[in-house]
Amino acid sequence: MQVWHKGPAVIITVSAGCAKFEADDDPDSVYARADRALYQAKQTGRNKCLSEPAG
Repeated sequence: MQVWHKGPAVIITVSAGCAKFEADDDPDSVYARADRALYQAKQTGRNKCLSEPAG
């Protein structure tokens, strides 16, 4: 995405990690899965959203 702000365009990319919250999950395990997915997205080229399977 290009963002224009008082001069030349700035290029912005986003990497995200997602995890589904299941009934037997606790918040820490969901956060840990999303965090692993985020780091995997960053390590495999950035600018993407990856998800981890439910625990």
